[in-house]
Amino acid sequence: MKITYICETSYHVLISILKILQTDNLKCEIILIDNMKDIDRIYDNLVSKRLFEKVYRVPKVEIPYFKRDIFKYRKMRKFLESKYNDEILKGRNIYIYNDWSSIGYYLNLKGIRYYLLEDGLDCYKRGGMIEQYYKKLEKPVYKIRRFFKYGVFCMGDSPYMYSLEVNNKNGLCINNKKIIEMSRKELYLSLNVNKQQMLLDIFLDKDHEITGLNENQEASILLTQPLYFDHIVKSEEIQIALYKKLIKEYGIGQIWIKPHPRDEIDYSKVFSECHAVLLPQGVPVELFEFLPDFRCKRLITAYSTAANGIDFCEDKVIFTREEIDEMCKTIENEMESEIK
Repeated sequence: MKITYICETSYHVLISILKILQTDNLKCEIILIDNMKDIDRIYDNLVSKRLFEKVYRVPKVEIPYFKRDIFKYRKMRKFLESKYNDEILKGRNIYIYNDWSSIGYYLNLKGIRYYLLEDGLDCYKRGGMIEQYYKKLEKPVYKIRRFFKYGVFCMGDSPYMYSLEVNNKNGLCINNKKIIEMSRKELYLSLNVNKQQMLLDIFLDKDHEITGLNENQEASILLTQPLYFDHIVKSEEIQIALYKKLIKEYGIGQIWIKPHPRDEIDYSKVFSECHAVLLPQGVPVELFEFLPDFRCKRLITAYSTAANGIDFCEDKVIFTREEIDEMCKTIENEMESEIK
């Protein structure tokens, strides 16, 4: 049976490639969701490299609001059936990273079984956003729906999930017998130089040169999180103010900014005064490990899971969700005071 990977970010594509390089399985297909950054280049390069038997592009579907009645999920299923083609999903072993996306909803509402892979690195650990989601599952209405398999279930709680693959089983916020462990670090270490270069060729624009540092230079890299997009903060202005604060207090030397794939803020305009270097958004930050002499003094981020798997920096300043919430509240209060 063919294996099909459903990917919404370049990181998903990267892990999918690493997994098929382990198996040399030529019967793998990949579905790219059209909201992915740099999808045109990634699609063309995947087709030319022939790593997958078939490469599909599927539009991003925005689910409209459905009233909260007993027919809500039937209406949602009917809507999604008009958007997705069953022919690319039937009779396949489906691997998906984000089953709380519209196509993940479709799989659940159609009762199509799938394998779930970790969306990021260690994102099922305690203290993250997924733990906040699980706290909401104690409601009686959800338990009743779950019993009758009516509705949408995700993040490791779907009855249609074969298994959930995580980087590390320790400290998870969920307790599920279907969890399996696969170290992402081991996937990277298994690559030889030729395979590393192949990955760089797929994701990195040939016209975009990323250089390392001379011995006498210092730099810091900021990994952003889409705080406004994910409804963590109330406005883009608060998110920008937060990152300006972090750069001012913790930045060393040249500032590099690597936007999160879902981050929609144009940082080239926001940080023009500090001459920040904007790193390509569609390139998984883990690939910078494969660039010769790419090193920096400090990494700064707001609880980015990717930071845990990075070795090209000497020092890491990683804030918890609670610390970020507190800083954002302070920034919001200061902004309100200025208005008054």
